[in-house]
Amino acid sequence: MKTAFLFLFALFTSISWSQSLQKANAWFDNYEYAKAADLYAKSKELPLEDYKRMTYSYYITGQYAKTLPLVDSILRTPNVEPMFYYIHAESSMGMGKYAQAKVSYIKYQELDDEFNVTNKIASCDYLPTVVPMKFVSNSPIGNNSSKADFTGGSFGKNSVYYRELGMDSLGSANESGDMSQAEFFLVRPIVISANGANNQILFPDSIKNFSVPSITLSENDNKVYFTVMQPMAQTEIDAVPHIYEGDYDAATFSVLNMEPWQYSGYADTSSTGYAALNSTGDRIVFSKIGSRTNGADLYYSDKNQNGWSNPQELMGVNSEMDEMFPLFMGDSLFSFASDGRLGYGGLDIYVAKVNGSTISEITHFSTPINSMNDDFNFVYYSADSARYSSNRPNGAGDDDIYFIKISEPKIIDTVVPINPFIANWVDQIIYFDFDKFTLKRGDKIIDELIEFLKSNNGITIAVTGHADDRGTLDYNDKLGLKRANQVRDELISLGVYEGQISVYTKGKGSPQVDCSQGCTEEDHAKNRFARIVLNK
Repeated sequence: MKTAFLFLFALFTSISWSQSLQKANAWFDNYEYAKAADLYAKSKELPLEDYKRMTYSYYITGQYAKTLPLVDSILRTPNVEPMFYYIHAESSMGMGKYAQAKVSYIKYQELDDEFNVTNKIASCDYLPTVVPMKFVSNSPIGNNSSKADFTGGSFGKNSVYYRELGMDSLGSANESGDMSQAEFFLVRPIVISANGANNQILFPDSIKNFSVPSITLSENDNKVYFTVMQPMAQTEIDAVPHIYEGDYDAATFSVLNMEPWQYSGYADTSSTGYAALNSTGDRIVFSKIGSRTNGADLYYSDKNQNGWSNPQELMGVNSEMDEMFPLFMGDSLFSFASDGRLGYGGLDIYVAKVNGSTISEITHFSTPINSMNDDFNFVYYSADSARYSSNRPNGAGDDDIYFIKISEPKIIDTVVPINPFIANWVDQIIYFDFDKFTLKRGDKIIDELIEFLKSNNGITIAVTGHADDRGTLDYNDKLGLKRANQVRDELISLGVYEGQISVYTKGKGSPQVDCSQGCTEEDHAKNRFARIVLNK
């Protein structure tokens, strides 16, 4: 009986592994690589091809620490595909092993030319010399969604960001947040008003099924210039991005009278997009792909009494690969993203000064702003804080918006009277439900703090999120950060300047109640909180 039982156990286990492997392959074929990797890892004695799929799944989701030992093993097998030398190089780069990465990039270059790795090889020598930037805090904002969210620049006196929304076949947005019911996804711009309200920009019905991943506003004449992408276009010329223009009605957040911009690319069968206006509205910079460009290049056009000048290449910035996502910060300072310069890989963020037709003082950001993944749409919000976008792992999903506080405001050694509000301040505690990071119904951040911060923008606060001691350290650290971000986002929506708020997480550390000897549910509840500290 015992032998028979063991035989049946082995049989059922084998069937279970087989079914798990089939499901893993189904996830892989459907591009759900994170789910596929988890299932592959649970399978026993993977065939080589599935082992390669697991390796690729870890790599494509940015899990380089897990990828590296797997791809090391694959490179010891016969007749290995060149792609795995590339994956080995990329994973080594992601782990900071630049000398090892260089060897694998060179080997890949000898075997294949699908990817141009010349710049990556040079970056392996460059990156060890780069000093990571000092910063106070750097984290994704709390309201990133599971789909794409990315920053935009100034939009008149407001700012704009972009969110991928689920759409139905009629082009109506699914606002419920239940993405499983969406038939396809489109990007839409959203204006952040001075009072913190979010208003989706409305477009004519003729582009209901189009994505609009960039928009820029000229305050002088209320003209907008925006990128239109048609994911379901039937013709080749319509399938690539083009810049459109229209009239903006600020009262209704609507774009009217839209039509292709005169240099949209339809006339010369090129692709144009990601237009950005300087603060005076008389210069536009945009990306262009055409017969005379190397990948995507940056071009500019100036506005005069006769309209827009014929676009010219922005000299000193373009490389052999792609330059995209320009964003002006004033008249002469702008950021852009490139994958053709020395950097970490993918698109890296650079800031430059533009003077006439030339570029000067190009600055490459080190970590944490730039990463192995695509980083783009960087914009300063103050002298010591900024937002940018990235598709790096461990975010909410796809592209996410990040907020970085680069340095604390300088302390001026001056004797000033102590403000009564500061003198009487007591740290505020906000509690959360178990495993939740949304504010409880009825919870309210004290009005006096909000009004004080709005009236004293040189005063800063720190918000630290905490969790009870149930769950792993990593999970509770992330949960604590989500709670702190939730409080920050609530304050911003109520009119507090985001540069005044820093967020941190303690996870299960520094509890209000010590649960090392056991805790009641009431005790656990006291350890699920966010603390607001006024930096005096």
